[in-house]
Amino acid sequence: LDYFLLDTVKVAEPVPGDFVFFKNTYIPTISHMGIYLGDNQFIHAGTKGIEIASLDMKYWADRFVAHKRYVAN
Repeated sequence: LDYFLLDTVKVAEPVPGDFVFFKNTYIPTISHMGIYLGDNQFIHAGTKGIEIASLDMKYWADRFVAHKRYVAN
């Protein structure tokens, strides 16, 4: 996922629209991303289609890498 390295910056306080990145979902590097919705929720392409999930869920909390924000160059 090039967006993890390019045109993004890490943010400590995410706002709706920021990206959420995860590792170790099916490969041992950055392997999944979603869009932060607020209230620790994010939307992503899940196993059953488009899903809303909580970053508090153990599966996602264990794989969380960073909140990042797109910045145009």
